[in-house]
Amino acid sequence: CEGRGEANESPIGYIPKANALNMEGLDLAPGTVEYLLGVEREIWIEELNGLVPFFKKFGERLPKEIMDEHQATLGRLNRYY
Repeated sequence: CEGRGEANESPIGYIPKANALNMEGLDLAPGTVEYLLGVEREIWIEELNGLVPFFKKFGERLPKEIMDEHQATLGRLNRYY
């Protein structure tokens, strides 16, 4: 949050590296944090596609920037993997 941690760039933005997070006091199985910080392309695409009917309810009132970012995220997910 203060710009000091390490992060990996992903199609959905920057995700902190597992070793950049304070895990003190947590009893997690090995690999759990890495799994939780992962981006599952198919799930993200399914979720983003599921937003389209919701967006359509707003018609012309939906800010263009929201749909632009939605499409940009889909594009990054398709190019990234």
